[in-house]
Amino acid sequence: MSIKKLISAICMLAVALPSGAKTLSYAYDNSGNRVAREIVVNTTKAPMKIAGQTVSELLSQKEVRVHTEIGRLSVEIPSYETGDIGSITVHSVSGMTVAHMDLCDAVTVIDMSGNPAGVYLMEINLNGCKSVWKVMVR
Repeated sequence: MSIKKLISAICMLAVALPSGAKTLSYAYDNSGNRVAREIVVNTTKAPMKIAGQTVSELLSQKEVRVHTEIGRLSVEIPSYETGDIGSITVHSVSGMTVAHMDLCDAVTVIDMSGNPAGVYLMEINLNGCKSVWKVMVR
């Protein structure tokens, strides 16, 4: 096999294989302010084993970590206290509530594997503060 054919085959294989079970992206305005964030969750297992990705932000002066896994989202609040009041709601873009869970522990897992591919909005409410994430299920 010639070198050109070998390189072409490797390039085509690299493009054909999935790059991972999830991705995270941010959008910024001209001033450098983050205006959007997006999580992509695959519901099927990728042929390559990829470790989960964790992102975090401050909400109500507490760190909130969102960890993506194949078909699942897990929201962790390491400094969660029993007096904290909050919930996680996932909506479809048409406004239908897909999942709703009250926060009652430091880790909340949301199973997205039964939902069709598409765009969803995950709303995290914690002690009166709200954060909204765009979630794409493939």
